[in-house]
Amino acid sequence: MTTLKLAIFDCDGTLVDSQRSIVQAMTTGFEMHGLTAPPSEEILRTVGLPLRQCVHVLLPNADDATLDAVTQGYSETYRANRLSGHDEPPLYPHTLETLEALAQQDILLAIATGKSRRGLEHTLRVNDLLRFFVETRTADDGPGKPNPDILLDICACTGVRPEHAVIIGDTTFDIEMGGHAKMPALGVNWGYHSPERLLDAGAFAVLESWLELDDVLRHRFAIDASSSEGMGR
Repeated sequence: MTTLKLAIFDCDGTLVDSQRSIVQAMTTGFEMHGLTAPPSEEILRTVGLPLRQCVHVLLPNADDATLDAVTQGYSETYRANRLSGHDEPPLYPHTLETLEALAQQDILLAIATGKSRRGLEHTLRVNDLLRFFVETRTADDGPGKPNPDILLDICACTGVRPEHAVIIGDTTFDIEMGGHAKMPALGVNWGYHSPERLLDAGAFAVLESWLELDDVLRHRFAIDASSSEGMGR
């Protein structure tokens, strides 16, 4: 059985419940340019892609100027809310305990996200999560999901082969990114894509709670059994 050495997490929809903030910023980005915002469900289906690509999916027939304007409107709105401390997205239940338990078992932790570097660092800082992650990759660091480059870069920098790592995320873009990197992918069902879509995309399992993580990972990987504490307990 392959030993697990590295766990790579998505951020929005996996660690942090940012649904309300994302929908509000995208809606404002549309409305400030006289456009009718799409339904929340359509906005959330794009989460995980690079921001401009999200806007392009939502406005497939728009010209470049419109795409740029809506993208900028989203960024300005999200940043203004962040700076004001307005509606700070919360961590999902048991996230902190899960990261602590993984770190105690000497599993390296990293993040691969479609967020900006500035946005990710803010989220990690306000939730006291910076201390956990040895590597982080954002939309500023390479091609967006499902391109595997950011995963492979994390592996190169940590010296861990993809088969000894796992990518954990809530969207098909995370799962497909793992597949392209030849890295096992684990879904979570509390984010923005359904469990059925995650399994169809190649996830080896889909969590219903972080409390299941210990058992699911131990079924798939060899993990140091010397730790007395389970993950997410």
